[in-house]
Amino acid sequence: MATPPVSRPAPTLSTLPPELRLQIYEYILVDRNKPRRIMFKHRPHLTCSFAAVKEPPLAFVDRRIRDEALTVFYGGNTFHCPNQSALAYWLVRLTPEKRALIRHIRGYQLPREVGINQDLYDARKGVWQVECALGLAGVKLEPGVLRMPAKCQVSGTRVVWWVSCSSFVLVGTMAVDEGMQVVRTIDASSFLKQGVDAQMVPQVDALEAMWRAIAASSRSIREVRCKREGRE
Repeated sequence: MATPPVSRPAPTLSTLPPELRLQIYEYILVDRNKPRRIMFKHRPHLTCSFAAVKEPPLAFVDRRIRDEALTVFYGGNTFHCPNQSALAYWLVRLTPEKRALIRHIRGYQLPREVGINQDLYDARKGVWQVECALGLAGVKLEPGVLRMPAKCQVSGTRVVWWVSCSSFVLVGTMAVDEGMQVVRTIDASSFLKQGVDAQMVPQVDALEAMWRAIAASSRSIREVRCKREGRE
């Protein structure tokens, strides 16, 4: 007599292996090319404003899934802040645990909005000013998290370079639809003339190293553009 098949309950998200759950979170919660905007709204019936990023519904299933999902959500996405006020309001309202998860903040423009006259010096100075203001509010970000845009012409293509005050890693992007595509990431500290700690060099040498790094990357960016045009 044949043994009847054992009835097994259908798998749920909670019963899946952790590595598979993380893949699911990445797929549904992270968009590498489209920044998540920090919405800044004024409440007309109240004497206050607020800034927020809508957390995914998946974060409200249970405590374990919430912790896992928010780790991926805040760590994998790029957040775009329209101005310093929105950024400050948002970060102050977040818990220290959530702030520590954030890895990418871009302000205050998207690639297609950046003017050609915005250079590395202005971008780096802007980051320093914002980080100082956030520090007065008791908010400290990890090095390289907050970046401001600078634009330059590379091989006939306008590329936006996202600059940090405390990191010499440059992230180059091009506008794609409503978002941005990373076309190049380079470490400008390797272009410094002297073999010293990159964080201790004068401002002029740091900016020169960044420009040299950008110039050296022109070939790679041209190749990326040619591949894009070939696919289209």
